[in-house]
Amino acid sequence: MATLRSGKQVGGSDGSGGGGGSGGEVDSRDRGAVQAADIKKKNARTSKVVFGSLILDLLGFTVLLPLFPAVLDYYSKHDSSGLYSSLLSSVTYYQHIISIPTTPSPAFCPAPPRHHGPAATPFHLLHDAG
Repeated sequence: MATLRSGKQVGGSDGSGGGGGSGGEVDSRDRGAVQAADIKKKNARTSKVVFGSLILDLLGFTVLLPLFPAVLDYYSKHDSSGLYSSLLSSVTYYQHIISIPTTPSPAFCPAPPRHHGPAATPFHLLHDAG
């Protein structure tokens, strides 16, 4: 059951379609108003979800992404399962396939490198591209 701005209640469980309207044209307008109100509620809910997702995305990229090289360095030294070494070999193979050098050339990185490890080359390429 929904209450319109006019005070009329629509969508009752008795099957009458809305509390004694005088004609079919009024009932169709009332149904249209109820549908518009439902759409506004869904749009508001969608906006909240999108806004929340953007906030989480912003936090993820500004807090976690800068820590990524440190995490890779940690696992390069403390990995006992072999997962890091298999991922590193896959990345190195991919670098070889698309012809990315394993060490950055001075043309790509005139400053001394700040990042070391398997993530160094993409960071240097992105640094010079900007």
